[in-house]
Amino acid sequence: MLKFKVIKSETNKYKKNNLKKISKYLIDNPKSKLIIYGSADKSGSAEYNLILSEKRANSSKKYLIQLGIRSEQLKVIALGESRSQNANTELERAEARSTSFEIIEDRLK
Repeated sequence: MLKFKVIKSETNKYKKNNLKKISKYLIDNPKSKLIIYGSADKSGSAEYNLILSEKRANSSKKYLIQLGIRSEQLKVIALGESRSQNANTELERAEARSTSFEIIEDRLK
């Protein structure tokens, strides 16, 4: 999981290091696919948070493509604030401002 500050979607040095690890796996396993889930907290309107969560996921996707991952291996899903409905503390809201990943293995290697 990569965390973001409020209203931010940029990929910083820490996030890039984590994405490099993911890219290595995807390069070594070219039949695998990655779902990138973008999320936001409840700080803005639902419409704004959906757009922001998509920007967060696309920021990771763009960097993975720069690292040599084929776009066909990547799928972005914007979740908006749907994961933050019960986020009431600052720590919970920070967890909601994130991008998470799911690797889908191709079992037919």
